[in-house]
Amino acid sequence: MGVDGIETDVCLTANGVPILFHDRVTENGCEVSSISQTELEDIVGHSVPTLDDLEQLIVRSETHFLWNLEVKQPDALDATLSLVRRLRNRARFLITSFWHPVVLRAAIETDIDCGLLVCHHPLPSLGRAGWLGSGPEIGTIVWNFERVDASLISDSARCGVRNFVYGAITPRDHAKLASWGIDGVITDHPEYLLSRSG
Repeated sequence: MGVDGIETDVCLTANGVPILFHDRVTENGCEVSSISQTELEDIVGHSVPTLDDLEQLIVRSETHFLWNLEVKQPDALDATLSLVRRLRNRARFLITSFWHPVVLRAAIETDIDCGLLVCHHPLPSLGRAGWLGSGPEIGTIVWNFERVDASLISDSARCGVRNFVYGAITPRDHAKLASWGIDGVITDHPEYLLSRSG
């Protein structure tokens, strides 16, 4: 479809298998971390890929694609970092999480791009440290569409922060984001943006 990358979520099953799955709880109420991959597949009715499956996909790929790996649980970070270290010359990576200490650890232990997921509208910033703290380089914020506005994007960009946004749903949402000059949109509807450029 002409997209630049794919965002996927990394979590662990009960037996420690790193899988790519978004929801913490299945529709029937089972916590994903309390069941096996096979049990999860039986519940959801389709196969659930693992980090190993992603590795094979990247190895077979001929493109230097961006993979945004959102770490859903802190204990999934080690497996995520292991994959990224092995494949850093075959793909581009962005490690993100709502667990900000996880992102900080990833930034300390690697030179991979890292980003903080936020679902709030913060108070005005006092510069780059106000956005991302001090210390290791964390250069990206991934904002929730419902909590961000053009001035917030503009202010953080002036501080050298890359801005991604998730949660846009309608064509109007996507048009608004395109007008803000953000660095990336994480969306289930890339056609809303691609139709604007082509």
